Amino acid sequence: MKNPARVTIRARTESDADPLVAVLAEVHLSDAYPMMATHVSREWLFDPGFEAAWVAAIDGVPIGHIAVKRGYGGAAIERASGRPATETLGVTRFFVGKSARGTGAASALLDAVGDFASEMGLALALDV
Repeated sequence: MKNPARVTIRARTESDADPLVAVLAEVHLSDAYPMMATHVSREWLFDPGFEAAWVAAIDGVPIGHIAVKRGYGGAAIERASGRPATETLGVTRFFVGKSARGTGAASALLDAVGDFASEMGLALALDV
């Protein structure tokens, strides 16, 4: 395991666009996520349909991202959660840069999403 780093989680801002696209480009090259290279873009990360989005940072530098979108899924998710899609947040655009893996950033991002869903009284889903 890597040396522990101080990872902070905060709401995503417009000023995060360029650093996050750079991290996403790194992730695309190492992991083929997102699958389509054209998605390595500000537009893909800053979908106006997101309910909320967060950034993981170390020393103020973005190293990861996660977003949620309401109305996620469909019949299969509704059956699995026992709730209508309108009461479900889907996890999307979730990644941590390769150089920051092992820092706890992914877990911290998921914790932020879980807390948000709980506060809103919504179900949470991740389709992989």
